[in-house]
Amino acid sequence: LLRLSGIIIEFTIIILDTINWGYIYPIIRPSLAEAIIYLTAAVSVIYIKRKLVKFAFFSLIMPVALITTGIACHNRFYNKDLCINYIDVGLGDAMLIEAPRGVRLLIDGGGFYGSDFDIGRAVIGPFLLAKKITTLDYVINTHPHQDHSAGLQHVLQYFTVRNFGTGMAGPEPGNIRNIVNVRKIPLLNMQTGDRLRIGGDTDIRVLHSYFSPDRVNDSSLVLKLAYGERTFLLTGDIGEEIERSLIIHSNNLRSNVLKIPHHGSRHSNTLDFIRAVSPDIGILSVGPGIRGIPSDEAIARFKTRNIPVYRTDRDGCIRICTDGRKITVQSENR
Repeated sequence: LLRLSGIIIEFTIIILDTINWGYIYPIIRPSLAEAIIYLTAAVSVIYIKRKLVKFAFFSLIMPVALITTGIACHNRFYNKDLCINYIDVGLGDAMLIEAPRGVRLLIDGGGFYGSDFDIGRAVIGPFLLAKKITTLDYVINTHPHQDHSAGLQHVLQYFTVRNFGTGMAGPEPGNIRNIVNVRKIPLLNMQTGDRLRIGGDTDIRVLHSYFSPDRVNDSSLVLKLAYGERTFLLTGDIGEEIERSLIIHSNNLRSNVLKIPHHGSRHSNTLDFIRAVSPDIGILSVGPGIRGIPSDEAIARFKTRNIPVYRTDRDGCIRICTDGRKITVQSENR
């Protein structure tokens, strides 16, 4: 049975190599429907001298291909919704922001401590390609811990990145810094009070940027994304002390969606901070790896205020979209 399975797999690989002519049709990681259209067009070209095939090619296949391409381009560059994808990367953070007019941002890239598993190559890269994204306008690393930065190495190396942003803590030393330098990617040192306008009614404010070599989690960038009347607070791995500082120094923490700080640690997510943000939805990016994260105490604080919490370890990738007023939530497992 094992030999038979090996023969079948080898035969399948030969077939795939044979029909892999390269995608002239301008798409990345085509869906089944797109692949069928492409292959049908390719076969039609071979037999184009036949009248019936020629008629079908110019009257049906080409119009369908052009219409689907036009719809895809329109949806990307003229779509007025903003969507944030909280990608399931285990105990780490990775968020893809799809802003209006085709602007794309990746904030953090997940990763695992003490592991050679390349989450950028295995998860982040395929996720981007499945969305037909090969260019990112911004890649931002909130702080240089592996569970937030390791997956960015693959993205910075193999995707077109127009800007790379970090806080006061700076980028992860070693490979990321080298890749940014070698590929000559513009480096943005984001500081408290900075504002990043990404077109239309969309902008990002830096609420916190700080560096202490002994408190790297507290050095996380805290970003507030606003689109129309709706706001998203991205908190990295900040702890209780930084939460208190934000309450004191920030004019308005109120946000519709809160990325729960430090994966639900009991040393974060104080009741005062939750009250100040007063979110309608909490997003918990979490997975196995550290005992006590997420903590029952932190989760209970959201329950006492009747705030629904979506978790990547249970709900998979969580996608939140807004037109500036209405918010919709989709997840893989709900």
